[in-house]
Amino acid sequence: MVKRQLIEGGTLLTVDCHDRVLLGDLYFENDCIKTIYPKNTTPFLKNVERIDASGCYVMPGLIQAHVHLCQTLFRGLAEAIAFRYSIAAS
Repeated sequence: MVKRQLIEGGTLLTVDCHDRVLLGDLYFENDCIKTIYPKNTTPFLKNVERIDASGCYVMPGLIQAHVHLCQTLFRGLAEAIAFRYSIAAS
């Protein structure tokens, strides 16, 4: 049996190459993202578990959030800063 879920009404932070942020719904089958529907474009889906994400941020596909969340949020802020390092002599 296919597990179907729809996260509805959230602010989707796509973390894709275009850094799209949109209001909409996220559809899953068997824990895999199948479709992102922009607001008011989701068709009626039968036999689906619905999760209300109104007022919430949804970051689909973000892996290891404990590490990558800060990297994602601060991406692009320090690219102009020169990277310097030193190696202590043993």
